[in-house]
Amino acid sequence: MLFSDYMHEKAEESRHNENVGYFLVVIGSIFFVGGLIETVITVEDPEWFLIIPYYLTPHPYSLLGLSLTTVGFVLICLGIVLSVHYA
Repeated sequence: MLFSDYMHEKAEESRHNENVGYFLVVIGSIFFVGGLIETVITVEDPEWFLIIPYYLTPHPYSLLGLSLTTVGFVLICLGIVLSVHYA
């Protein structure tokens, strides 16, 4: 294997990893917005932590909204870190 072939493969792998980071940001934003919308629609007066609404009750929708929001936020942060790292 030539060194130029090796460098082409490493560049292709880096582009792939950067695309994975971008996709994580997109999926995270979908989860984050879905969790926000679900919480705001199902709860009349949610409690707020900065910009994240939450309202914990025994009802399963309150836990679903909070989990979607937190997973979305984590995926957005992870995707940004990976995109910057592989850029």
